[in-house]
Amino acid sequence: MSDHDLEYFRQREQDERACAERALDQTARRAHLDLAERYAARLRQKSPAAPMPRPA
Repeated sequence: MSDHDLEYFRQREQDERACAERALDQTARRAHLDLAERYAARLRQKSPAAPMPRPA
């Protein structure tokens, strides 16, 4: 996945969370949060894992 794709998924996750915060209806809020979680899951699957720090 390209850097552009990763940025797209990050932005969409943020946008969906913002929409959830503004939503007045609980069903709409849950739908936005579900979409945000799906974008976050894609990022977790596709982002290279951060290297673990080495013990001193």
